[in-house]
Amino acid sequence: GVPAVQAAAASEWKGAKLKPLGYSVLAGLLIWLIPAPAGVSAQAWHLLAVFVGTIVGIITNPLPLGATAMIGLGVSMVTGLLPFAAAFSAFSSEIPWLIAIAFFLARGFIKTGLGNRIAYYIVSLFGKSTLGLTYSLVF
Repeated sequence: GVPAVQAAAASEWKGAKLKPLGYSVLAGLLIWLIPAPAGVSAQAWHLLAVFVGTIVGIITNPLPLGATAMIGLGVSMVTGLLPFAAAFSAFSSEIPWLIAIAFFLARGFIKTGLGNRIAYYIVSLFGKSTLGLTYSLVF
């Protein structure tokens, strides 16, 4: 009855999707274990392995994109491939923060419906004719 359904729902896994996570780890480990080709340093080869594992994780989506990317950065730091300053040097630029803030604002507009309300208000002001609506889009 109802307790069995509640017990099944309570025991449901709420973490990463294990199959896609396994693919990601396996892809990175396979490249990590292959000897580096001539002319490529071991550090560069291992960074490639972490990068490929991260990309496979982004494609298979075991966790949200940001979590997958942070795990990739964490693995590269824990294994000693990159020092902290090198791993997070991109965050010192304004551009990634600008992109992140734009995503946050866009998500807020979608969740609250503010974008729709602004659009409806503009249509109510200028939508009396198609020419007025066109001018409202241009200016």
